[in-house]
This record gives sequence, C-alpha cells and structure tokens, in this order.
Amino acid sequence: MSETALAPEAPLRFGPFEIDPLRARLTRDGEPVPLRPQSVAVLGLLAASAPRVVSKREIFSRVWPGTVVTDDSLVQCIGDIRRALHDADGSLVTTVPRQGYRLTATVERGTGSGPARSAARPSRWSTLAALLAACATFAVLAGAAAWWAMPREKGASPLSVVVLPFKLIGGAASDEYLADALTDDLTTDLSRLPESVVIARGTAFTYKGRSADPRTVHAELGVRYVVEGSIHREADRVRVNLQLVEARTGAQQWSDRIEVAGQELQAFSLIAAGRIARALHLKLVDVEAARGARNARPDAHDLAMRGWSLWDRHTREANMEARAALEKAVALDPDYAFAWIGLANTHLSDVGLRYSKDRGRSLDAAEAAIRRALAIDPKHPNVNGSLGTVLYYRSDIAAAEKAFERQIAMNRNYAPAYYWLGITNASKGDFTASLGRIDEAIALSPRDARLHLFYAVRANALLGAQQPAQAMEWARRVVALRPDFTNGHVILAAAAWQVGEQAIAREAAARALALFPQLTVTRLRSETIATQRERPDLLARWAALEAAGLPP
Repeated sequence: MSETALAPEAPLRFGPFEIDPLRARLTRDGEPVPLRPQSVAVLGLLAASAPRVVSKREIFSRVWPGTVVTDDSLVQCIGDIRRALHDADGSLVTTVPRQGYRLTATVERGTGSGPARSAARPSRWSTLAALLAACATFAVLAGAAAWWAMPREKGASPLSVVVLPFKLIGGAASDEYLADALTDDLTTDLSRLPESVVIARGTAFTYKGRSADPRTVHAELGVRYVVEGSIHREADRVRVNLQLVEARTGAQQWSDRIEVAGQELQAFSLIAAGRIARALHLKLVDVEAARGARNARPDAHDLAMRGWSLWDRHTREANMEARAALEKAVALDPDYAFAWIGLANTHLSDVGLRYSKDRGRSLDAAEAAIRRALAIDPKHPNVNGSLGTVLYYRSDIAAAEKAFERQIAMNRNYAPAYYWLGITNASKGDFTASLGRIDEAIALSPRDARLHLFYAVRANALLGAQQPAQAMEWARRVVALRPDFTNGHVILAAAAWQVGEQAIAREAAARALALFPQLTVTRLRSETIATQRERPDLLARWAALEAAGLPP
C-alpha cells in the first residue's frame, strides 16, 4: 500500500467493505455489519497497514493502550472480524505464525478534511486507533451508537458477560453492601477466566435499583450472557439465588442456589463468588460449545470451546473427539494459546486415565503443546495448571507445585489446581496438607465434572493417613459417581481389605480388572513417584491389593 495522504477521519475501503473510524463502524455495500468496536479497531489497524504484517505487540499497544489484555482478547477479535468478512478459511485476514496478522485485500483510502497524513506509519496510525478505541469505550459505557443497539448475536463477544447488581431480598438496608460486594467479587473472578469478556463494574451498576430485561441489556451492551442474582440473609445464614440468561432471547440457561451458614460475611462474598465463577465458567463453556456445534463452518474459537467441553467429560471417547476438535483449532489459528492448552490436556488425560498405550509418547505430546502455549501467552490463566501436570508426571514435584501455586495466584477459582496440589502433597506423604487442598477444591466446585477425581484424591489421602474406614467411605462415593473409574475400585479394594471387609475388597478388585485387564500391582507401583515407592503406607496398600486378587 503506497503512502498516499489520508486524514485520520477518512474511511478505509476494501472490496465491498468500508471502515468508518469516527463511528467505529464497518459497513458492507453501505449496510452496517455488526462488529464490536475493539474488533473494528483491530481491523482498521490491519487495513491501514496492509499488506504489512502487524505484530500482536503493535496491535495491543495501538488498540488497548495502557491496558493489560490476554492473547484471547485478540483471538476473539480476529474471529469476530473473519465472521463479519465471511472469511471462514482465513485467506483475507491471515495469521502469520509467530509474527502477527495481515489483511491481504487491496485497501483504498478515502479523503478527509484534515491535513494529509500517512496511514502506513504506525506513529500516524496511533491517532486513528485511539479514536477507534475511544469510540469503543464510549459505545460500551453509554450504549448510544445506533449500530451498537442493533440485535447483534453474530457480533457478540464469545463468553461476553455482565453481572447485574445482586438484589437484597429482606434483611436490613445496612446489608446492601453484601450484595454489592458479591457483585464486585463475581465480576472480578469471571474476568480472570479464559475466553471471557466481562463488562466492568461501573457500567453494570448503572442497572442497580431498576428491573432490566436481559434483552434490553443485550441491545445496550452487546453481551451474550447476563448473570442475575439475589441475596437473602437470615441471622448467620446467607442464601444466594442466581441464574445465567442468554441475553438476546431472555432464555434461562442455568440456575443455582448457594447457602452458607456460620461464615464471616467478609469472607462469604469471596467464597460464594469463587464457587459461582467456577460453576458459571463450566456452564458457559458447555453453552458456547453447543452453540458452536450448530455452526456449519466453525472457527478456531468454536472448535476450542467444543474441545474443552468434550475433554471435561473425562471419557476415552470424548477425549478423542476433544483432541480432534482442538487439533483443527490450532491448525486454523496456530497462535491460539487456549486451544494448545486444551490439546495438552487431552494428552494428559491419556496419561492419567490410562487411555494411552504409550505413556511416554503421550506425555511428550502434552509437553510440546503446553510449551507452545507458554511461548504464545505465558500469562494465560490456565497455562500453569497444565504445565504443573506435565511436571508432576515427569516426577518434578517441586516444580509442579510452583506451577500450581502460580495457577492459583492467576485464577484463584481454578479448582483443578487445588486438586493437583492435593495429589502432590499426598505423593510426598503430607496427607494433612493433601486433605486441606482437596477440600478447597470440593468447596470451590462441588458440582465439578471432576468431582469423582476430587473424591478419589481424598480417599487416597485418608488411606495414606491410616484411616482406611474413612477412605472406604469416600471410595464408595467415587464409584457411585463414576462406576467406570478404575482407580475408585482400586482404592476401595485396598481400604476394604485393611478394615477386614474381604468380600467387598475382592469384588472391588475384580471390577477394577474388568475395567482395565492390564492392571497389576507392579504397574501401580511404576505409576508412583520413584522415591516414594517404599513408603510403609504404600507397601501395606500393595499387599492388600494382592490379597484382594489384583495380579502382582
């Protein structure tokens, strides 16, 4: 693109499309195309720079100046842009691996009334990008731009959410702070989750004290989902009712009730917010995956969401389907960290759940994927959890624990990180710490898809702490939740034998073998950290399992 004169107010045209920077608007043949202002800003920068490759760093500095954002925000914008341009194959807005993005179209420049400027120079583009960003901010906060008020399901951000101020039902007016605190904490916690775009508190609180129809909120803010809730306090008991609503239609997608007794109120908002955020994110991923499955030509975001949702089912078949979806996602967008993390997780499930015939090869594949994600986005809120799992399977317990602690520091609601710390603590023989960590995971996500795994770690820690009766009780909960989970039957067999319930132990061992015929005590020993294999509690466990009928 030659450096011809351009006023910063002038439009940029390519094919049937035109970008109007002052209105943060994209049109096709004169008709508005629904597109978030941030995405318009990114497209405007690519158009002004075409055909040059624009680095991610440059995009961040021009479109989000002074703001810390993750790569996911940019990936969402690129996905929005491709959908708006009908660029399903990515030939118009191309990804240049490890470099950035490029618009391949021939761009024509309009004429403006201001002084002549060069759009190709980044120093000149900053003015235009700032105008676009300012328009974006104004549109989100005020909801005043005409095109922004249009129904815009296709333009709504993936996982875009607003948490409306919680309503106080009954109780004293002095308790109003509790409703506000929970709204604040939940907004903060959701904003830390991957793939989420959460409307800031200031905007959300403009709805305080009035009844807002979710469809009106959708029209004004362009969000895909609305979280509504109420708080009812009686003495030292606090009950929270909430629901997740699809904003465009007003249809309820999910609802729940949380009740806590005997908690200090200052701590309650953090506890409740963390639990709600975790549950909401799990549900949002499933809802987004279902929406993406209806898309005849899914993009990288659709495929990644489908992959994560399938992976979270923790079955062999779903894990294979998840990997296929995530491999397609990274093929479409090699710089999509969220998809690489999901891909790593499918290989880690092959290792941990014994799906793989070649454990070493699966672990290598997992590490390669997570290292790729780290190179792309080392601050991604999920990357350290998967890295820690790789390190644990490599028997580097100290490094694994540090990774899990970093994961919690970045996203305190990520229950699997507490679960894995419970595992690492138990692997060192610190069963008290293990029980504490796994109880945190269960409290944070009591309806988690991994709940049977959480219970199994608790049963395992109790068995290690020489409390076989309690271990047996928790192992029974595991197999009640997931009768197809081999390790649940293994722990039940060992615990039952140690309390003298030999018939139960033999039956549990037989079920474990039916699920996994290759299972032996030797294999279980090999899956244990090498330095811990001679621990007295483990030696007693191996003996109990052999006695119950597991082959040596």
